[in-house]
Amino acid sequence: MKLSLIITGWNCQNFAAKCLKSIKSQTYKPFEVIIVDDGSTDNTYNEIIKNAPHESHVIRLPENVGTYYARDKAIQQAKGDIIVMIDMDDYLLNDAISKINKAYESNNDILMTYGNYQYLDGKKCPVDINYSAHIHRNRDYRNDTWRCTHLRSFSKKMYNLIPKWDLTKAEINSYPDVEILFSMMEMAGKDRIAVIQEPIYVYNTSNPESTLKRFGKDYPGYYELVKR
Repeated sequence: MKLSLIITGWNCQNFAAKCLKSIKSQTYKPFEVIIVDDGSTDNTYNEIIKNAPHESHVIRLPENVGTYYARDKAIQQAKGDIIVMIDMDDYLLNDAISKINKAYESNNDILMTYGNYQYLDGKKCPVDINYSAHIHRNRDYRNDTWRCTHLRSFSKKMYNLIPKWDLTKAEINSYPDVEILFSMMEMAGKDRIAVIQEPIYVYNTSNPESTLKRFGKDYPGYYELVKR
């Protein structure tokens, strides 16, 4: 089993170095690293080149296409069996990839994982990340609180089974990971989803260019995705 880390970002010049250094500091190695600069207009690309792990594959898109499409471009080029998604303005705790790898090695039936996160000040995710037995049984994830938190990983083969919709502008600018994760949770079901309870990811809410800051958690795209 090979892991491919997909790191995407737009205008992340102030955050790219810390993110990429956290990749270099992982206790588990080796893994493939693909970094996508999604049409940044600042110094993000130079920061990537300066701080990228050795032998990383860097993709520089000529214009901003949105996280969903930027990730898809990288995933299609990935050589790994398992895709790990990372936002360039966030960073990983040192044992994050080791814990993801352990989840897959401990159960050959696992098709995806998600894990807990903490904020920059050390506070943990305020949401219970565990879905109820009822939600799992009916695979009714779209009608529950969004619990599939960072760090997320999944089988590339399962990802490629998802229909490739043309997303609306609202959907692209909303929660670009929601559509693929809803679809994969529905396909996988409880017994093939591993949940890592302790924080392995640091979620940075200080980026003024983040999707959440620009569009807000009530942006209509999320509800369009839920209804699919």
